[in-house]
Amino acid sequence: MPDFSPMNAAELMDKVLDVYKKSFWMQIAFAAIIMVVGFVAIFVVVFVLTFALIFGLGIGVVADAGEWYYIAMILGMGLLLLPLFLLWQAFSSSGHILLSRQAFYGHKVRLGHMGLTRVLLRVATSLLAQIILMIPFILVSVAVLYALFIIASEFLLVHEWQFLVFTFFVIFLLSFLYLVYSHVFSLAIPVAVLEQKHFFATITRSFQLIRPDFWRVFGIRAIWFLVVFAFSSTAQGVFMILNMGIEWLANTAGMGWMALMMITGSLSWLITIAVSLLSAPLEHIMMALLYFNQRMKNEGLDLEIKLEKLSIGQGGI
Repeated sequence: MPDFSPMNAAELMDKVLDVYKKSFWMQIAFAAIIMVVGFVAIFVVVFVLTFALIFGLGIGVVADAGEWYYIAMILGMGLLLLPLFLLWQAFSSSGHILLSRQAFYGHKVRLGHMGLTRVLLRVATSLLAQIILMIPFILVSVAVLYALFIIASEFLLVHEWQFLVFTFFVIFLLSFLYLVYSHVFSLAIPVAVLEQKHFFATITRSFQLIRPDFWRVFGIRAIWFLVVFAFSSTAQGVFMILNMGIEWLANTAGMGWMALMMITGSLSWLITIAVSLLSAPLEHIMMALLYFNQRMKNEGLDLEIKLEKLSIGQGGI
């Protein structure tokens, strides 16, 4: 029977790898589906937007429209793209989290029994809420940087190095504040997937879950980001060394530069896809397990799971 006890940071990361191993092929298959859907969607959207842009520009030229017409046209296209982006992102996040739930609960991991369509709208509204809440922070950051630019135009020639150091410090501070502020949303998507909550309610619930261990969860997420980055970089490095070896063999065999470029270009493209497929599920698995762990620590979810398993004869307790 799986262990559903609350976990410390090391145990949590070990559990992420365990869940990844148990659901590996389904996670990779789902990541591949997402990638194919994304490629097709990008192709269709680029085709449609190119046609719409040419048509819109033609109308603007004929009607002698002002600059506001073109600004409105671009904003309108952005607003049309937003729902598609939200649904695609919701599809990606929800699938990996639901697969992680199956593996974590000790169920058989299957793509066809996730209930994915039932949660897409909830996750999309949660993502929209996060975008809305990020707008004030972005506006304030832009205002601060603009003020720095104004100061630079007056004092840069006099105090160049002091101003550059101060600017670096401000950018670093804004980046850190962004990470802390966005951390409030860190469990919003698992909440939307696993609970009957929509829109801003997912943000409120996310903060409620992480508030008792705010900085601890922040540190775990930061460490996990570095782990995933190291994994991706290492995998890219291994594949690039293999690519260089093939290039050396091709040069030794006297292969033409055109054929060599085709081989190395194709390999680089395949390497990028392979690393993306391998690393794509890791962040979502961590989000799901952080959600489960916070609920086990503070709300007794471990007891609920054991009672559920006992009631259907799976617990053996």
